[in-house]
Amino acid sequence: TVTVGEYVQVTGILGLPSKVLAGNDLKVVAYDASNNVLGTGTIDATTNTYTLQLLKSATGLVKLQLSSSGNAKDYWDEANAAQADLGSMAISAVINADGTAKTSNISVLTDVAARLIAGISSPTAADINAANLAVTKLLVNSTSTTGITAYTPDFGVGNSGTYSTSTASLYGQLLNQLSQQAQSKGRALDVVLEDLAAGISYNSTSGEATLNNAFAKEVFLLAKVQMAAALATGTIVSTNVLKAQDLIDYGVTGISGLNDTRKADLLARIVASSDDGNAVDTLAELQALADKVVAIAKIQDYATLNTNPAPTVADYLAAGYSTVTTDNLTAVNAKVD
Repeated sequence: TVTVGEYVQVTGILGLPSKVLAGNDLKVVAYDASNNVLGTGTIDATTNTYTLQLLKSATGLVKLQLSSSGNAKDYWDEANAAQADLGSMAISAVINADGTAKTSNISVLTDVAARLIAGISSPTAADINAANLAVTKLLVNSTSTTGITAYTPDFGVGNSGTYSTSTASLYGQLLNQLSQQAQSKGRALDVVLEDLAAGISYNSTSGEATLNNAFAKEVFLLAKVQMAAALATGTIVSTNVLKAQDLIDYGVTGISGLNDTRKADLLARIVASSDDGNAVDTLAELQALADKVVAIAKIQDYATLNTNPAPTVADYLAAGYSTVTTDNLTAVNAKVD
């Protein structure tokens, strides 16, 4: 007979692209390293949490897996502005059980860490803790000492579709952005998570993670851009949130030659965009805004000194002047000069 005293409680917050919906059919199951079931939890949609009882004797790697048991709607999909079913995919978190009660959130970001841990042969407690911390430091807070399973998630959109991007941290913006990537790339959310994890290089010896491909950099950049967009118009964006070099490093082209004033103008235009971030939540939209600032700079430079390169029709179109054509380009440039 197993008594209550032989169990410890595992509990945490659920972090899909939104909080879970009241009518969800989600379940949380705990597995050991050999994929044996250790326990099944209960979900409280009101508090967006789960609770699971784990035997004290269950020690070592434990995978906490969130999945859907049917076709009910489980969360609010920000990108499609509709309720969504988690479907056949599963979201996981990996912790080290040691016979004591644990707090472990299960979110799309803990799932990224779980995928990194899966790539480590026979991970130890130190390996598990280091990988969870590396994901926090890489994606959410570079100075944190809290692993991603213990880091409290917040949300950029509520489970009713109400935006809260103006108060969401980078964590919440990443949840939104991963939903957006699934929609814009035409992929399932688990495929997007797989692609993101593949874009992270993790050194299990040093415990350091880095972004190593264009897709991972795009996701990270656009989440930071959404944070900046959520600021009140006129706010000077902190370099901790977004700086022009981030745009250059993570995939926006053509702006490295801009002076500091024009780079600041580009950041100001991002801040002035809609607070829900939807105006700049794809790389194409962000690149178009950057192209506009570059084109305006070229037009202004030509107006200042006509020995500078003359603007082309493409420059005027990028700057927002749709009436300039090859037929009137020379006349327009003559007026600009």
